[in-house]
Amino acid sequence: MSEITGFQKQKYKDRVGIKNVHDIADSAEIAVGSGNLRPLDNRGFAISLGYACFALLLLTLANVFNYFDRYLMSVTAEYVKADLKLTDAELGFLFGTAFSLLFGVVGIPMGRLSDHISRTKLTAYGLAWWSAMTGLAGGAGNFGQFAGARIGVGLGEAVLNPCSHSLISEYFPANVRSTALGFYFAGAFVGVGGAFVVGGYAVTHWAEICTVIPLEAACRVRPWQAAFVLAAVPGILLAVLIAGLREPARRRPAVPHSTTAMMRELLVVIPFCNLVELARLGGGRAVSRNVLIAGALALAVILLSLISGDWYQWLAASISVYALSSWAQSIHLREPGVFALTFGDRSFRLIMFSTALIAVVTTTVEIWAAPFAIRSLKLPAAQVGLYLGTATVIASVAGGIIGGVVADWWKRHDRRAPIWINLLSLLLPLPALIGMVSARTLQEYFVSYGFFCLFAHINAAPVGALIQDLSLPRMRGTVSAVNAMVILTFATSIGPYLTGKVSTATGSLALGMLSLLVFVPAAIIVSLLAAKSVVGERIEERELRAAQADAGR
Repeated sequence: MSEITGFQKQKYKDRVGIKNVHDIADSAEIAVGSGNLRPLDNRGFAISLGYACFALLLLTLANVFNYFDRYLMSVTAEYVKADLKLTDAELGFLFGTAFSLLFGVVGIPMGRLSDHISRTKLTAYGLAWWSAMTGLAGGAGNFGQFAGARIGVGLGEAVLNPCSHSLISEYFPANVRSTALGFYFAGAFVGVGGAFVVGGYAVTHWAEICTVIPLEAACRVRPWQAAFVLAAVPGILLAVLIAGLREPARRRPAVPHSTTAMMRELLVVIPFCNLVELARLGGGRAVSRNVLIAGALALAVILLSLISGDWYQWLAASISVYALSSWAQSIHLREPGVFALTFGDRSFRLIMFSTALIAVVTTTVEIWAAPFAIRSLKLPAAQVGLYLGTATVIASVAGGIIGGVVADWWKRHDRRAPIWINLLSLLLPLPALIGMVSARTLQEYFVSYGFFCLFAHINAAPVGALIQDLSLPRMRGTVSAVNAMVILTFATSIGPYLTGKVSTATGSLALGMLSLLVFVPAAIIVSLLAAKSVVGERIEERELRAAQADAGR
């Protein structure tokens, strides 16, 4: 294996756009003997572009099932609501807060682990787990059981993004990273569309489908339950393939056995257990600060529960926030360099929270799109699912890929391009939202929803790549986990529940969806602040800041 010379590092820097050639020494080794710059796997063999594309395909398929399992409830919601006798507020909780509960608690620890142990194995375990939890949802007989299954799905899906983002960032160089991530994110749109089409067809035509299944009890299963059980099977099979992927090599600090590392990371986010770990890391001062945060959150839960009557919503949301704050405290004490480029960095915070505010609107509209169409247009789930699924796949995939390609081009002229695209993903879909709630036919709704999806997803790849660009190779999994967890927890804990609560209170789901517009002004302001913060900052400055923070620990 050839040693990398200074000239070759500079050549690689020029080719892939790395701002600091020292980043090469912190990431995977590069094979240069043949003149082609390629990452190596953990056995020292070069990973070809063809194999990288194969790995991207499997990870994208995992993302398909990630969103398929997550959005299957949307098209089956009216059936679940009727059988389990739920309100729209409870549906909103199941759509979002229940899912994000354990995602928030374990999301960042999983990202931390992905920086130290096999990302391919961790992805496979997570995929198998959330697929199994999806199947268990099909056996739910009441609100509590269904909520438990949704919480379990969130636990498994917390693994995927940090591991996949980190893997893709090492399989592909920086100059095509946005495009590669664009294809990965396209899997989400295919998953949402597939959930609408397949789920809608299954619940509408289960009486015919069950007759071809060689099980006598199949036709006695409720249609929505069958949809969840059948959705679990392909994810478990895909997990076996992903477990066999080659892991890109990287230089990383030595860590204990993976089980020990897992427990250490979980200790800092599990209530009560985290106090012991914080006391070990920062003494009584760290514990006191954490107890004050817990007290403030407990007071907020009591007040909001008295106002809304939905204690489970605010308790679950507060647990996620508490886990996040506890982890932020611990990482500040353990690895101040990582903290300096995440929670301690103004640019990162502003990008993350602007994206979260935008996601409150866009994610919630997509979650409630199918129930709204079924209810307001009085159409069967199969017909609505076919139209919305087609719109989701075509429009969202196009928007996601276009966003990634445009970002790669625009960034050559303006480093703030991902932030501008992010803001456009909020503003451009708003007329389409108005068209959705005022549509009188499925065709009108289809067109409006299609334009909503097209514009709402142009930000996925640009923001994902920008977050990776602002981090260092040794912390990419952690940074992805922080970003994804905060965005998803914030968006899903607030948006779906708020829409459902307004709908329950007013009797109008349309008004519930329009209530999301209250987040638009804040999202615009935070996005503009993010653009101002990012301009002129170089990766060398961020690396130096992390090094100084570590040195001052």
